[in-house]
Amino acid sequence: MFPLITPMSAYLYDAQDNTKNGISAFLLIAESHIAAHLWTHYKSIRIVIDSCKEFELQKIINFIQLQIEPDNMEVEEI
Repeated sequence: MFPLITPMSAYLYDAQDNTKNGISAFLLIAESHIAAHLWTHYKSIRIVIDSCKEFELQKIINFIQLQIEPDNMEVEEI
C-alpha cells in the first residue's frame, strides 16, 4: 500500500458531550484509503481499510494486535 499524501490527516473532535469526543485520521493510498476513528470515552477504535488491491488481512490483524494490544477485537471482512 503506497501513501499518496503524508502525513496522514487527523481531526480532533471535542464535543460538549464528552461521550462523542474522539479523533478521526485518514490516509489516502494509491489503492484507496485507510481511516481510523477513535472514541476516547468508550476506549474504542475502528480501523477501515478500503483497497482495490489484494492484501493479507491476517498481517494487518497481527500488526494491530501487536501495536494496540486490544482487550478484544472484532474483524469484519466485506
